[in-house]
Amino acid sequence: MKPPFSNCYDHYFEKYSLEFFGSRLNWLWTKAIAISESEFNPDAVSPAGAIGVMQLMPGTAAEMATKHGADDTILAPHTNIRLGIAYVRQCFDIWHDERRLERIRFTLGSYNAGPGN
Repeated sequence: MKPPFSNCYDHYFEKYSLEFFGSRLNWLWTKAIAISESEFNPDAVSPAGAIGVMQLMPGTAAEMATKHGADDTILAPHTNIRLGIAYVRQCFDIWHDERRLERIRFTLGSYNAGPGN
């Protein structure tokens, strides 16, 4: 059975979610972020300056690239997805005291608004 909104990027969401989360988070959560943020548009640029499939701010993308490496420009979909999922993991780790769905809710909110908000 294909997941909802199956597309050419599914492999990357699966692969990089596994890299950063193991079995702790279903890869469809990270895919849902991309649906919400850019509808999978690799050329998307928000009014605030967020870029790519995962709508990363350039500073956040640079930070994740420094921490985790990047084999291509941050606009390349596979790299943008990988760095975005690395950032999701960073947000997830902030909320270690929260459990289950609440942790995911706080993680998604942090991803969208920034962990300080």
